[in-house]
Amino acid sequence: FPVTITPATAKISYAQNPVRKGDSLLITVKFNEKMAVSPVPQLNLTGQNTLANTNLTKVNDTTYTFWWVVEKGNGAVNVNLATGKDLGGNVIIATPTQNPSFTVLPTVFGDIDTNKLVQAYDAALALQYSVGLNPLPTMDPLPWSNWRLAVANVDTVGNVSANDASLILQHSA
Repeated sequence: FPVTITPATAKISYAQNPVRKGDSLLITVKFNEKMAVSPVPQLNLTGQNTLANTNLTKVNDTTYTFWWVVEKGNGAVNVNLATGKDLGGNVIIATPTQNPSFTVLPTVFGDIDTNKLVQAYDAALALQYSVGLNPLPTMDPLPWSNWRLAVANVDTVGNVSANDASLILQHSA
């Protein structure tokens, strides 16, 4: 009988898609068969953000994950499987069969409410946050997500402050 060598394939999913700079993204890889312990399955990111040959964390014999903080925005990030073998010793297929990319949204400094406009309302949100109030409790309870802090801290000095609110207000005028 002829021996068929069928490499493992994978379906990749993301905790969210699209994402923004500063978001913590959980990348989950589900293989169609059990993977060998060595070499550890790895992935690469290319495109808007890059990351080479990074080990995945084993959840079980067919599911692996990777937590990644989005470094920069505005474009597609391609996810490729780099290393790994199934129990039969077959090397994984380099490109996933489903969901090979995710989108990073552009960073719009000062657009705290994400309506794609920098307005006086955004300045008010920054000012409220700077004094410890929770201006967006249903959307993003304190502490704010990393990406919201990044767009609110327009002067990139320390934390979100009244100066950031002032700069946002000036820009909106």
